[in-house]
Amino acid sequence: MAAKADKWLQVKPGTDGALALGMVYLMLKQKLYHTDFVSNWTNAPLLVRHDTGELLRASSFDPAIGDENIFAVIDPKTRQAAPYVSGKTLGFLPELEAEVEVPLKNGKTVWCKTVFSELKLSVALYTPEYVEEKTSIPADLLVDTVRMIVENSPSCWYSFNGVEQNLNATQTNRAICLFYALTGDYDHQGGNVINSPLPLLDYPFGFEFVTPEMFKKNIALSEHPLGPAGTLLSVPPHMVCKAIEEGHPYPVKGLIVFGANTISANPDSKKTMEALKQLDFHVHIDHFLNPTAQLADIVLPAATFWEAGSVGYPLAFEGNKWVLQWREPVAAPRGESKDVLWIIFELANRLGFTDNFWGGSIEAAFEHMLQPTGISLDTLKEREGGVFIQGPVAYQKYREKGFSSITGRVELFSQPLKDIGQAPLPEWKDPHTIFADAGISIDKYPFMLITAKLREFCQSQHRALPSLRKKHPHPFLEINSDKAEDLGIVAGDVVVLETMHGKIRLQARLTQKLARDVVCTQHGWWQACPDLGYSGEDIYSAEGANVNLLCSTQFTDEVSGSVHMRGLPCNVRKRTNDLSPNVGCFVNEKE
Repeated sequence: MAAKADKWLQVKPGTDGALALGMVYLMLKQKLYHTDFVSNWTNAPLLVRHDTGELLRASSFDPAIGDENIFAVIDPKTRQAAPYVSGKTLGFLPELEAEVEVPLKNGKTVWCKTVFSELKLSVALYTPEYVEEKTSIPADLLVDTVRMIVENSPSCWYSFNGVEQNLNATQTNRAICLFYALTGDYDHQGGNVINSPLPLLDYPFGFEFVTPEMFKKNIALSEHPLGPAGTLLSVPPHMVCKAIEEGHPYPVKGLIVFGANTISANPDSKKTMEALKQLDFHVHIDHFLNPTAQLADIVLPAATFWEAGSVGYPLAFEGNKWVLQWREPVAAPRGESKDVLWIIFELANRLGFTDNFWGGSIEAAFEHMLQPTGISLDTLKEREGGVFIQGPVAYQKYREKGFSSITGRVELFSQPLKDIGQAPLPEWKDPHTIFADAGISIDKYPFMLITAKLREFCQSQHRALPSLRKKHPHPFLEINSDKAEDLGIVAGDVVVLETMHGKIRLQARLTQKLARDVVCTQHGWWQACPDLGYSGEDIYSAEGANVNLLCSTQFTDEVSGSVHMRGLPCNVRKRTNDLSPNVGCFVNEKE
């Protein structure tokens, strides 16, 4: 993707938030923002109190208002604070950049600024020169990129693990979203359009079975109420391990794992392993006996999706066109393996939930799910290529109902974040400062470690398949060619990759695509490939290649609980006299 881009901003790992805030700075400084969208569809014109740093609530100055979710803007005619009711039109264009003294109903007064004014102050530090210092992106390239985006409107954006797996995850995402809100391109044709989903009934996520009492028992809820625990009912794995070991907020005694390799896929593999050993009961459902399954009390062999019929997850195409398809099994399950849905339905039946699971019939569940589409399961099975359904196409749908936030607008300033003690406007904390405060020396660990997925493998799977493994026979570390030469490292050398938490052994692969102070490897190395003569990797040993031995849960995002895994301080050194049978020669990058 980067090779095909008009502008490639090779950001230093962990500094995406600084980059996004620098882009916001330029949008405001050069008045490149979309005035109509910012004024009418973000909370930029709402007032923020100087004394508390919170949004001004109309109930504090208007005795007739009791609703705490009615806020305030400045009426340009009276130059006074006026109530703003969520989702309602104002009848006037509110001022974006202003300050006003508001008389409160208790007889006092309070100075207030608009969110827009507070935002300008909060990003004042992020000049192109400052951003260049922190991110290594040339100032002129940043300026040109922002102007290119604005001049080629509408634009759209996409991000994934690169900004999720770091200690600034939430605020970095908010900064990116804030920048995009300033463009005004949201839900415009050619921008990020949120189409109406395909009408399916109760796609089986199971949220309806979670009672309010059960919801409150989420292990991560008290610490991360606005993170995945509060929205997706999920819990960061390291918090599950902590509850197993410490019994807080309550002891976790049992675990059912569906197709995951928790130990290999999460930071601090040894600690995860020790926690799972303490469980009273552990069931693992998978295709292979991976390192996590090896610790289970019971392993249930799962059929692959090639061996089980199902309604494929609906695929969306341009213009809100969807396709539904029946996935016919192409082979019978091997040995004692069973379709995962069969396992789930049988567990439900034996626990007394048969009525909730369509009488125990998987096909009845599919029929129920398809009902709103008017397509029967038999029809779907008859159409080998699937059934195409045209959904409604509409743009700027927010003009009808606003946004699903407490202000009915895009929340540049987040009162919910403020309520839990977090910064209501996006901020960025320099990871290197945090590492230095923790005693991690840049002299000892001069590189930054990132990980990337290989297209031949899916996470920690498929390394046992000869047709795929021959593409990447051995675990490897990518390192800048010039930096490798400085260290006396050549392609194929065995190197030791080390952080303050551990070390592993990899082969060197040289590249010019990485910065001199960045190295990259992959997670998921454990499987042997007997057909090619490659043994498995010991995921707990420094002689292995498990990168999650090098990662810990010491540094996490305060809102979501996401663990810092991109941009870890590390060091690389050549290992001599290594005659391991898994050591081979890598081909050059171009080959």
